[in-house]
Amino acid sequence: MKKTFAVLLSLVMCLGLFAGCGGGGDGGSHTHTYATTWSSDETNHWHAATCEHTDEMSDLAAHTFGDWTVVTEQTCVQDGVQERACTVCGYTEEQTLPATGVHDYEVAVHIDGDCVTEERTSYKCKNCSDTYEEVGNVDPSVHHSTAFACGSHCASCAQDTAESDHAAAACGLSGHYICDGQDHIQCTIPVDENMIFEETADGTGMILTGFEAAGTETEILVPAYVDGKPVVEIADVFDGTLADIGAWMKTVTYVYIPDTVKTIGMYFVYQMDALEEIRLPKSVTSWAQHTFFDNPSLTELNIPRGVTTLSGNVGFSDPSSAEAAIETISVPSSFTDLDCLRLFFAAKADIAVNYEGTEEEWTALVDTVSDADLKAILTADTFEVTCEYDYAAQYTEESNALQLRISDFTFDFVDGGVAITGYVGDAVETLAIPATIGGIPVVALAQDALEVLVDGDGTVTANANLAFVKTFDFSAATNLTTIGNYNFYNLDALETVVLPDSVTYIGSQCFYDCPNLTAVTLPEGATMDMSNAPFAYCGNLTSVTLPATLEGTSNAGAFAVEGESARELSVSFPGSYTVFYLHTKDAAANLADAEIEYFGGAETVRDNGAEYLLCEDAEGNDYYTLVGFYDTVNSPEDGVTPVEAYTIPKTYNDIPIKAIGEAVLNSNAYANEDVANWLKTSLTAILLDGGTTETNIESIGNYNYVGLTAATQINQPDSIINETLVGCYVDLNASLYIRVPRGVKVLEDCFQWSGAYFGGAGGRWLVLPSSLEMFTGECWTGAYSAFGFVMDVSYDSANATLSTLLDNSPCTTAAWEGAIVPFFKTFNAAWLVHGAGGFFPSDPINNPTNLDTPMFSYDLFINLNY
Repeated sequence: MKKTFAVLLSLVMCLGLFAGCGGGGDGGSHTHTYATTWSSDETNHWHAATCEHTDEMSDLAAHTFGDWTVVTEQTCVQDGVQERACTVCGYTEEQTLPATGVHDYEVAVHIDGDCVTEERTSYKCKNCSDTYEEVGNVDPSVHHSTAFACGSHCASCAQDTAESDHAAAACGLSGHYICDGQDHIQCTIPVDENMIFEETADGTGMILTGFEAAGTETEILVPAYVDGKPVVEIADVFDGTLADIGAWMKTVTYVYIPDTVKTIGMYFVYQMDALEEIRLPKSVTSWAQHTFFDNPSLTELNIPRGVTTLSGNVGFSDPSSAEAAIETISVPSSFTDLDCLRLFFAAKADIAVNYEGTEEEWTALVDTVSDADLKAILTADTFEVTCEYDYAAQYTEESNALQLRISDFTFDFVDGGVAITGYVGDAVETLAIPATIGGIPVVALAQDALEVLVDGDGTVTANANLAFVKTFDFSAATNLTTIGNYNFYNLDALETVVLPDSVTYIGSQCFYDCPNLTAVTLPEGATMDMSNAPFAYCGNLTSVTLPATLEGTSNAGAFAVEGESARELSVSFPGSYTVFYLHTKDAAANLADAEIEYFGGAETVRDNGAEYLLCEDAEGNDYYTLVGFYDTVNSPEDGVTPVEAYTIPKTYNDIPIKAIGEAVLNSNAYANEDVANWLKTSLTAILLDGGTTETNIESIGNYNYVGLTAATQINQPDSIINETLVGCYVDLNASLYIRVPRGVKVLEDCFQWSGAYFGGAGGRWLVLPSSLEMFTGECWTGAYSAFGFVMDVSYDSANATLSTLLDNSPCTTAAWEGAIVPFFKTFNAAWLVHGAGGFFPSDPINNPTNLDTPMFSYDLFINLNY
């Protein structure tokens, strides 16, 4: 019965369906057809009819959605998007994820705190430009390296500075460098024998634990280092209540604590009645109880960075009766507890505060104060607070003050010792320059160190008491090597100067405007820079003894006396007249009446225009040096006509001629116009008796082969003993080939042309030895034209050797850095870098691949007597 009923029900439903669709015009019925793909809206999906009854739907049902999937992440500033899909029809629904408003920060830059730099961490939001920075403290104990590469950034101070800045600090302590950010003046504080030190438990530092006995000094400076180890802790020693030394401590007026100290013990600066000033470390990590208590004379308290609170007895035991002298308290941004200072302000409400942090941070800090009386003081309209206080400036002032306590001279650390930078002592007539300051050698007088400095209206600004000095005592200054520019300058009372033999360099513009100066004696072994106007306006100067080596060129004011065109003066110079004239010729009018003794008084011999000086080598053998020309060298045929080709003899009176002195073959070095013109315009060849390999010449002085504009052949020795040549090969406009002798390693201020190289002609050759390591100074000045190099190596190595040479050469002119080096480095493409064994095309333009001509070699030019 049940089965029959089901069949009938199905039949009825089918009939109903067919009946629901009307046919065409004949009124018949038909069956709907439906799409196989789903149609959908926001709520349902279905199969739509494909017959003319388009409003019919099959399988209509609500969406069945899966899980949400994030398509675009929401950020702090931008909305995100998520979507989900119907698992039946695939319809997708999107939903907006609102921006969070919360930044997602990541570290952008982190700088570790070290001896110079505050620890800094910069954060940037991953999704927007919002940033913030956290700033920590400088950690003077952290140093980054024990060696620095010259010319690169220092590992500690990140400054591109001179080589000397990367050298070990003169304090001599391991790991200390001039550029490491430490105040190395602290390293000069001597260890007081009365102080008792003990090693820390780990043996790396020292603790000041006491004094052997009560002393008498009223200023106490704690050393930064003892036996090479830093003093890192101060125990209970600065305490006026101690039985053995308390009475002494009550008389002490000044205490200096170095930056190495990181731990301060209990009862530090406790009831020290006379204490007026204390210098504290830059940062402290541990601070015990009961410090800075009952010190009525203390005028200033600078709380170190890193300190958060002062606990125990701080301030005054009886504020109502205390006669407090304190005027300012400096508070670091690390400080969190102003309440601990309440007894200072209870004794004196008008104490000013220097706060390292911002105004907003100070306001927040004051809000944390719980003591009502203190809060009233700190919020009063009359209260004085300076925010963003510059602790670094404070440290500089403290360093300068320490210098004055250590010595009458101010000083800086330099490579090898200290350089005196000024004088702050009493007025004296004889001023002694010390051998050491704080046990460290005095190696230099810095620029302006011994100069009375005045401003534009004549007001003295520094070194005022030097005006009373009549003479300087250098007897103890055995370490002194360098005298900087502008020393012995504007010293009205100065009468004599005798520099010690240890001095090797004397800078420019020294001995100027010293009206009572009568005599100056400089050591023969030094080098003096004659630039500007040395010895000018020293009206009573009668005697000058110069060193053998001069550099720079004086201007017309050198040796000048106000109101006079020339002066009577005795000058002793160990060198030649060519060297002296080369460096002082612009001031020749001022020296017209001077008596100048050359060669240290030694006599020379003369022969046919040439002048020789008898010398002695290390083995005691005699030889001659060609030191100049007193006249033109004339033809032996008539004795009148200057020779066009000059040959340097092998011997004179059977004694070998082994050296060419400084500035001999230099047309700019002669006051004698006949000689100067002969060298410049008439001399076409300079030859060696015996040629390149048989000559006796083994040394060539600086400033040779200069201004020989007509010389086409310059014959030089195969090799010389001079490793450096200065100011050579200048304005050789007619020379086809210039060969530098073997043995030379450095060419300084060489290859200069006042016009185009080689007069603008092309196809000229520079023949360089394998010993050459660099060009330096003002090399390659002028305009260049095409010419080539012959390297003293095989052709296969020639280009690489030249490239290395150029890379190693720190020349400074714009021409060198800009046009010249790149131009040189293209020579290999034009077959203009030659070496032994190679070939190049005789017609490189039309037939560049036909390598039919042997390359030049260095030895070729030796054989050709160049």
